Amino acid sequence: MLLGIYGAGGGGREFFELARDINCVEKRWKGVFFIDDFPKDKTLRNCPIYTFEEMVMKYSPNDVEITLAVGQPKDRKYLYDKVTTKGYKLATLVHPTAVIMENTVVGSGTVISRNSIISCDTEISENVHRLSFRNQFAFSCLC
Repeated sequence: MLLGIYGAGGGGREFFELARDINCVEKRWKGVFFIDDFPKDKTLRNCPIYTFEEMVMKYSPNDVEITLAVGQPKDRKYLYDKVTTKGYKLATLVHPTAVIMENTVVGSGTVISRNSIISCDTEISENVHRLSFRNQFAFSCLC
C-alpha cells in the first residue's frame, strides 16, 4: 500500500512527518507521494508530486490510501468528494504517541497528531483533522 498526501504545502510537510513516525512503528506503507493540483516542484522530501489526474492514471484505488493535508473545512470537503468519488480510501493517521481511550470510535480519514489525548466514549466522524499547537487544539471537520 502507498500513501498519497493531498497537499504539498505546510500541511503536507507536517503530514509527511506524521506518516513517517507512524510507518516506523506500523510499517504500513511501502512509499509516500504528494498530490498537488498546481505543483511548483516535481518532488518534496524526496517523494514525487503528482497532480490528482496523474495519480489516478498511475495508481488504482487498491494501491493507495490518501490523506487530505489541508485544514480549511470547505477545501477538505471538496477534496474528500473528489477522492472518494474515484473510489480511493482515506487514510486514518494516528500518531504513535496519541492516547485514545476505551470505547472511542475514530472515523475514516481522521488525523490525530502527536501527544493528543482523545477521551473515552468519544466518537469522531469521518475526515476530522486535529492539529495541536502550543497546548491549544483546533478541530477541522468535514461534516
